[in-house]
Amino acid sequence: MNLWYWDKQLLWAINGWGSPHWDGFWVGVSYTPWSFPIYLVLLLWIWIQFNARKRAQIMAMVGFLILLSDQTSQFFKYGVGRLRPCHEPELKGTLQLLKDSCGGNFGFFSAHASNSFGLFFFFYLLMGVFAPKNNWVLMGRVSLLFWAALVSLSRVVIGVHYPSDVLFGMLVGLFYGWLVYRLTLKWFSTSAS
Repeated sequence: MNLWYWDKQLLWAINGWGSPHWDGFWVGVSYTPWSFPIYLVLLLWIWIQFNARKRAQIMAMVGFLILLSDQTSQFFKYGVGRLRPCHEPELKGTLQLLKDSCGGNFGFFSAHASNSFGLFFFFYLLMGVFAPKNNWVLMGRVSLLFWAALVSLSRVVIGVHYPSDVLFGMLVGLFYGWLVYRLTLKWFSTSAS
């Protein structure tokens, strides 16, 4: 048994979590506008915590993070050329596709997972340095992880990604979140002098 076998087995197991009562939830979690309340809270924190220069720097770096993550995902999708499970002829009729459409042809790796984990880790690290040390902030940081995990998992539940697409996307996102966080701190220190 190889990785392909286990990836399919896990896909079928997780995709089977869909039910008429929960399908709307999983599709919603996968739909970017559902994340807007979280982004608004993060924007409010940035507005309160930082001066105008650092606010602009953080927003620029968040834009850079999303661009980097998203474009790397596109590069891999076309470079690797692995079909999404909902386009895979061998899997036809074995999956629940909970969306109206499957999306583009290729799925390795998940940009949703990469973007959500990149943002999670960037803000997790940033809050660790610049937010007060209290239970509310800790709960916020853990909530970001929970939301990123839900968004990532939803991509498998709705049938548009294999678990390995999502796992690899999560790892790329964590790396890019850390990298952009480090670059942001460097930019803060160079602009202060």
